[in-house]
Amino acid sequence: MKFAFLIMGNFNSKIDHASIHNGMAQMIGVANIQEASIVAKKLYEDGIDCIELCGAFTVHDTRKIIEAA
Repeated sequence: MKFAFLIMGNFNSKIDHASIHNGMAQMIGVANIQEASIVAKKLYEDGIDCIELCGAFTVHDTRKIIEAA
C-alpha cells in the first residue's frame, strides 16, 4: 500500500517533502488548504492508496481534501 502524510504549516510542497521505500511512504508539507488540495489530487492520480492529515486540518479542510482526491 502506498500512503502519504500531509502536514500543514510554514511549508512549500515543492521543497518540503520526503519519501522512503521508493515512494511507498511520503511526507509532504503544505502551506494551506489550497496547496493541500492540489497535492492530494496529484497523489491520488499517482496511485496513493491512503492520505493521512495532521491535526492542523479541520473537518471542513478534510472534506475539501476528499473532494479534491
